[in-house]
Amino acid sequence: MSEKQIDYNVSYQQNFYCHIKINDTPLIPGNIISLVVREWALELVPRIHLVFQDDGLFSEITTLQDLDVINVEIGRTPEDKDCFTGSFNVLDWKCNLVADNRLHIIEVTGLLDSPKLYAPVKTRSFRNKTSVNVIKTIANECGLKPKERSGFNPNVDTMTWLQIQQNNHDFIKHILQRSFRNNDVVLAYGDSKKNFNITSLNTELSKKEEISAKFNPQKFSQNVLSDEDQNVLWYASYDYVNTNGYLNKITNYGLKTNYYDLSNNKEVTVKDNSHEYSELSFKHKDFVGEIVNQNFNGIQTENVHKNFNKAITQNKYYISNFFGYSLVLNVHASVKVSLMDTVMLSVPSLPYIDPNSLNELLTGRYLVGGIIYIIGKNQGFQKHISLHRNGFNKSMYQKSYTSL
Repeated sequence: MSEKQIDYNVSYQQNFYCHIKINDTPLIPGNIISLVVREWALELVPRIHLVFQDDGLFSEITTLQDLDVINVEIGRTPEDKDCFTGSFNVLDWKCNLVADNRLHIIEVTGLLDSPKLYAPVKTRSFRNKTSVNVIKTIANECGLKPKERSGFNPNVDTMTWLQIQQNNHDFIKHILQRSFRNNDVVLAYGDSKKNFNITSLNTELSKKEEISAKFNPQKFSQNVLSDEDQNVLWYASYDYVNTNGYLNKITNYGLKTNYYDLSNNKEVTVKDNSHEYSELSFKHKDFVGEIVNQNFNGIQTENVHKNFNKAITQNKYYISNFFGYSLVLNVHASVKVSLMDTVMLSVPSLPYIDPNSLNELLTGRYLVGGIIYIIGKNQGFQKHISLHRNGFNKSMYQKSYTSL
């Protein structure tokens, strides 16, 4: 019997496998109340939120400190081929007293183990570099492994990039807001293995490979899946939310946005009519082509690349438009899935419509924008994935549409 299996069989009786160490000191699995790890395409690195009982070890004997290391290994059972593993730095924590002050409940928030990403703040310049080259340089400094995703082409936004009183984490986010690809947006994100992926929205939308996601509560509840079933994202429930209404109102509600053209010294309007995965946008049909909240960026200057103001405008616009809609699946935890995977989702119709047909509005292609790993008492090991696209499909039950 392996050490993992021995540890799992100790009389804590949790219905998940979990091995967590803080500064090389292991937590008792029975003291772990909940653990949530989130990977998100719009955050640079994975985030952790850990809640556990403490009898004084981490609050009196060896108090938690900034950038302490938390090592995590979680799965359904110790024999999982795809156990989640990762190391994180403590960024914030709080301690609650319970049981007549005889017990502490500690909540810890952390980011991927890369201390140079969060401290110290720096003031420096990167002369005659593209945004991607600067991001790669900083990622290497921080012990991350930068990698351009397949099909991604280099940027054409050469200029002097200034890091003014910013840590590396905030500066990379600053760069991403100003990096330029025509009618596209650059994305950069890390995973728990410290791979730092650089890509763009259109690069990912053009991929041909896809994973099937199918509704099947029976397969979802099985502890062990066959080799064939390991290639399908079996899910038992889903939720979806659209925040585009709010996002469009604070940027530009219609299909236009504007920026200042440095080369020609004039204001320019950008129109968007792209629907890679769907047929209908989330835009309100009465506001087609209207700029409800004018978003005007910048003044004329020669200190930045010529598309600097356009980049600020369109990057915010494309992210708001595509990632403002999320469909979240609770999938079988042992099936492997990664950020930016393309998913072909099949959603059954509700029983009172036709239980044997598909929901045509929701069925279709999506990008994986987020993955959440969850363990906790009485809930086992769960995996949720957040799927994104910028519209619905057409329904056979509605008579007419305005195609946008």
